[in-house]
Amino acid sequence: MPCTGSRYATAEEYSKLLCGDWPASAEEQDKIEHVLDLSVAPIEFALSSVGACDCTFSATATRGIAYLNCLLAAATHVCPCSTVEVDDEQRRAYAKAAKDMLDRIASGEWEVCAGETGKNFPVFRVAQQSLTPWSAAQLIINTEKENA
Repeated sequence: MPCTGSRYATAEEYSKLLCGDWPASAEEQDKIEHVLDLSVAPIEFALSSVGACDCTFSATATRGIAYLNCLLAAATHVCPCSTVEVDDEQRRAYAKAAKDMLDRIASGEWEVCAGETGKNFPVFRVAQQSLTPWSAAQLIINTEKENA
């Protein structure tokens, strides 16, 4: 369900990551879900910039984007369930980690679509050489098929 406007993390994941306990009260859960909903926009901008709105996420990307959703929520909003006061330095650390993840998604360094590889994955192609007019024609046909 990429780029649909809904959150990628659950209130339970957020609470267990940042609050340490679950279940939360109904009021706290509602606040957490609202915060997670609001923090989805930067994720969707990064995903849409690399055309990842229409793909199925890999398992790693699903977990990573849920974590990113939690980081963005924690960086921009007061955690409604936290018994520990999060200071400005910790918020900056959350924001920096989230920005790094968003930049890596937007640059293609981290590929989120299942079955795809990021830009840092090694690629190797061999230059082909024709020795006859027939093999030259076949190379042209093969190149046209690859680029179509």
